[in-house]
Amino acid sequence: VLMPQANTGPFFGDLSNYHEGVSMTAEATAGSPNVATARRTVLDGVPLTCTFNLFNVSGNSAEPIPHASVYTWHADAIGHYSNTNLRQNDENTVGQLWLRAKTMADENGQAVVHTIFPGWYTDPNR
Repeated sequence: VLMPQANTGPFFGDLSNYHEGVSMTAEATAGSPNVATARRTVLDGVPLTCTFNLFNVSGNSAEPIPHASVYTWHADAIGHYSNTNLRQNDENTVGQLWLRAKTMADENGQAVVHTIFPGWYTDPNR
């Protein structure tokens, strides 16, 4: 499998803190108990759709990876992450689980996530 050489990003978190579904913002708006939020920096964000195509690459061939789990998480519109109490956020968001999702790829290895554009933040790993 081809993977970029990078860290997993800041504030990855416990995998049990990711809700299942393809719409990170719609789930929050619907008031799901695991991701309910009234944060305007989530609900009023600029919509973004991400399509992930997952393949197992060997030599010159590539086979789709069906039904794989894709975990996505990112900052809200002003660069703050949920479920962290680090200085970067300027606030304690521990226990808040917005903008974290687990999506299953389809039989063709494709996973689609509907979310918002994340805001800029300073990478704490640099």
